[in-house]
Amino acid sequence: MNCQGCHRESGRGAPPEINSVIDPVRATSVAVITERMKKSGGEMNKADVIELAKQSKALLLLRLHKGGQDMPPPVLREAEIAAVFDYLEQLSGVPGAEKKQLAVKEPIYRVGEQIVKATCHTCHDAAGPNPSPQTILDGAIPPLSSLTARVSLAEFVRKVTKGAPITMGTPPMSYRGRMPVFGQLSEDEAAAAYQYLGAYPPISRR
Repeated sequence: MNCQGCHRESGRGAPPEINSVIDPVRATSVAVITERMKKSGGEMNKADVIELAKQSKALLLLRLHKGGQDMPPPVLREAEIAAVFDYLEQLSGVPGAEKKQLAVKEPIYRVGEQIVKATCHTCHDAAGPNPSPQTILDGAIPPLSSLTARVSLAEFVRKVTKGAPITMGTPPMSYRGRMPVFGQLSEDEAAAAYQYLGAYPPISRR
């Protein structure tokens, strides 16, 4: 949920602006490095392969803890980072990764927090004036702070997971909203984002 806002569900990102995570993850695997060396006709002793994989893993974990030059820190707990790393190995096709998967039980508000911070904040400001129907039609994006006052839980879930037209004007006319549909989110996950925003309304830090 945190990563796929930028790197997409496949982990392949949107090069050249957003890099794929697949090759950096594969570079942490002794088995993958060894297989690549064999295919390229090169040779490397096992100790060097292990050291190379160890360095690659340290760099990747640093990214998951602190972010990078253009990557914000994911703000994940240690247990979450461990689970994400194992999941990324499975996503990247690292041999044996499917047997290492960790389950982390998250409270509903934590799930909502990750979705809001990684997905909603990409377009929406945390707080600010609530735009009028005309300014929304002109392209204004409403702030997250007033979201739960603008739409009901059912309306929000439907719009996030399936999309929904908006009705404005006199006489009323329907327009297709500019907000994309997030088909990768379940209805329960979309509801978690709404409930998080209701329990912890965003505030402006400006």
